[in-house]
Amino acid sequence: MSLLHDRGASAATESAGPADTVDTSTRPVRSRRRLRAGGSVLGAAGMVAAGLVAPPPASAVSVTSATSVTSASSAPATAVPAAPAPSAAPAAKRTPWRWSQYVAQRPVWRASSCSPATRNPATVVAEVSPGSKVLCAQVRTPLDWRDLTKGSATLQLTRVTRRVVKGDRRATRVLFVNPGGPGVAADWLAPTTVALEPAIGRSHDVVAMDPRGTGRSMPVACPEPDDGVRDRRNPTTASIRAQQRALAAWVRSCVKAKGAALSVVSTQQTIRDQDFSRRLMRANTIDYYGVSAGTWLGARYAELYPGRVGRFVLDSNTEFSSPWRASFAWQPLGFQRRFDAQFLPWLARQHATWGMGRTTAQTRAAFTDLRAAVSRGRIRGLTPDDLDDMVAEAMYTDATFIDLADKLADLRSRVGGSAARRAAAISPAESAAEAALGADDSAGENTVFTAVTCNDSPWSRSAASYVAEGMRLGRLYPLIGYQWVTSACAYWPYAPQVAPRPVKRVPMVMVQTELDPATPIEGARRAHAATPGTRLISVDDQGNHGAFLGENPCVEKAVNAYLTAGTLPPVDSVCAGMPLPNEKRVYPVGSVLKGVSPNPGRRPAAARSGDGERLAEYAQRRIADAAQVAD
Repeated sequence: MSLLHDRGASAATESAGPADTVDTSTRPVRSRRRLRAGGSVLGAAGMVAAGLVAPPPASAVSVTSATSVTSASSAPATAVPAAPAPSAAPAAKRTPWRWSQYVAQRPVWRASSCSPATRNPATVVAEVSPGSKVLCAQVRTPLDWRDLTKGSATLQLTRVTRRVVKGDRRATRVLFVNPGGPGVAADWLAPTTVALEPAIGRSHDVVAMDPRGTGRSMPVACPEPDDGVRDRRNPTTASIRAQQRALAAWVRSCVKAKGAALSVVSTQQTIRDQDFSRRLMRANTIDYYGVSAGTWLGARYAELYPGRVGRFVLDSNTEFSSPWRASFAWQPLGFQRRFDAQFLPWLARQHATWGMGRTTAQTRAAFTDLRAAVSRGRIRGLTPDDLDDMVAEAMYTDATFIDLADKLADLRSRVGGSAARRAAAISPAESAAEAALGADDSAGENTVFTAVTCNDSPWSRSAASYVAEGMRLGRLYPLIGYQWVTSACAYWPYAPQVAPRPVKRVPMVMVQTELDPATPIEGARRAHAATPGTRLISVDDQGNHGAFLGENPCVEKAVNAYLTAGTLPPVDSVCAGMPLPNEKRVYPVGSVLKGVSPNPGRRPAAARSGDGERLAEYAQRRIADAAQVAD
């Protein structure tokens, strides 16, 4: 039984809005992604050699206006009109619910109410956790927690019931899970967690609440913009202005169409939805497992409801102690470092398989030459931005290194081939399959991501500040840095609903790989230092985005011990990384992370096999999908 779907296939089935139109004769042109989490920093010159000591991102995240820049490499700070203030949607004719009606609800749990995204992991749950059931329910929640008179909205809940083992008299705990984004449904993560970690299924009911705006929880989507730019590494006055115009127009049209919903899609509102769901589950406290942007949500829930916090695990951490813009500013470094310091050396060690070069310098030169050929139009239907997207997406998980190596080697072989061979670089079938996937290019994900991040914290209204930031980051980290020259939040018409900053001393376990591209370790360390009570488990020489539901036995033992038995690591600790694909040992990257092991004296667990391996890879890819969005 195979569980490894095409990336995002399940999510595509449940997409809340239309995907981009794709010409199936060529590779689809995608809107630019703001990769959705927070991150890591290293100076450009020392990215490979200097290890993991990074400069602070203070200048990168400044929200003050910047001076204009005028050359092709220093593009202008062009002002674009902001979206008009939204008009309120007409009030519903029916009488709004009273609070007593909300809390009187009794969720009706049925398997038939679940989405297709739960089906494959649910099949594995039935095998590894007999007696557990995957059930779903819909409940009503206030549309706006600040004003009950505005009416109600739907919340989708997915629940995996606890497997009761004979002789186990422990009370059933409730574990809420969230895969991040923000902007993706959470439903699939509940059965996936139990399928990969059966011990959790023996101690917990595992619950996933689709955050508002996603999945089946009041879904909201606006068709995505296309600014026509195909190579963001070559910014010009015209190209930056085109990006600004497209984003400003998209915000205006989305506010006009969906304003009433957009104004209430925020972390503040989702926190209250989650605690309301806890109340309907009749749980005094909840445990929590959140990945990527799910760490932002979990940390802020803990700040607002510290008395409801049980055992919280935050995996692949945003810099959740700071505004979104500061957290995002780490990403260009994180992706560049993972590519330069881990993928290219790995590719050189795999020269016998892919023939891309025997040294890191040679593999880097091979990629640079390939990108230059793509820029000259040597492969029809493939743009330089497409190639950069291809690379960035593969950095999320170790498993996708092989996919990327296959693609790069194939493209390189086509560059010098016949016209027919160059034109066939992306097959119609491949384009059609990619068009069918909603996880990477979903209008719904982009809309919710924008609403949450723009609503959560103050953003500069100065277009110039983003140009200055993007130009700086692009020069240092060209793989994705130039994407930062614009932000939809510059045109956002709503006042921020600032989510509480985590400062209370609430025990939480943070898990972080050293080379995570989307939520780099520097941001995680800052959040850890700013949040008393947290324990940080770092993973040396590894870069998977999502450390727990992977295949690192050290991390699994530590997190399972905490979630199932309440064993909080007494101090920060370090787990050894796992070998990259096709390798039998770990190759050190950067500085050595020092610290005690969270599992002293314990032998590593055996590697997974069969369905467990495929489901672990599936989980990592879905988490990676959750960390991407068009912006």
